[in-house]
Amino acid sequence: MTARLDGSAEYDIFQPSQTQSPQIGGEDSRFFVAFEGKQYPPPPNGHWRSTKEGFERLAKAKRLYDRGKTVRFRLKHSDYPFVTRLIFGWIPSLRHSAERNST
Repeated sequence: MTARLDGSAEYDIFQPSQTQSPQIGGEDSRFFVAFEGKQYPPPPNGHWRSTKEGFERLAKAKRLYDRGKTVRFRLKHSDYPFVTRLIFGWIPSLRHSAERNST
C-alpha cells in the first residue's frame, strides 16, 4: 500500500505464489531461508524454486511474506498492467449488467 499526504491510499493487489517445488532438486536448492528474523527450512519432499541469492533479492524487494511454516512470493497484479486493466476495466460493466438484470 502507498499512503499519500492527502490521506488517500493505493493498494497493490497480489496473488500468493509458491516458493517450493515438489520435485527433487539439487543440494543448492536445499537451504534455510532467512526472512524477518525467522529461518524457514527447505521443503521436506522437494526444493525451493529459487536460489539463496534470489530469496535475498525477493526479501529486499518486499516480495516475500510469512505463511507460518513457509514463505510465499507476492505475485503483484501491477507486474502485468495490461491484464490488470483488462480485468478491472470489466468490473463496472459487470456491475451495470448485474443491476440491469436484477430489475
